Amino acid sequence: MKPPTNPQAPPPRPTEVASHAVGGARHWWWQRVSAIALVPLTVWFVFAMLNHIGDAQQNAVAWVAQPGVALALCAYLAALFFHSYLGMQVIMEDYVSSAKNLRITLWAMKAVHALGALVALGSVLRIVMQ
Repeated sequence: MKPPTNPQAPPPRPTEVASHAVGGARHWWWQRVSAIALVPLTVWFVFAMLNHIGDAQQNAVAWVAQPGVALALCAYLAALFFHSYLGMQVIMEDYVSSAKNLRITLWAMKAVHALGALVALGSVLRIVMQ
């Protein structure tokens, strides 16, 4: 859907255009950085989960409580939620046409991602602190 044009409207100021371009470039950059970070972290996570199939809960908790494992798991979860948020933001911006609905949707999506990340990271930290 093409937005209506107003021939009497002044053209956007150069700072508005530049700030949007910088914001878009920054968003693109962080998507790539988080994707690159997720590749080795996901490989590590999948192999780790495959190695712990059938373990008792106590063994899994003891494994997560190790400092290196907890750090890698926290990095994985943070990158995963951040990358997910960035991707969903692009989808919402592309498909939600109303500015008001977009603001509400982006706010709700940010809240859900933040809550999910806090619960996931808090769970790992709770295991480490036991």
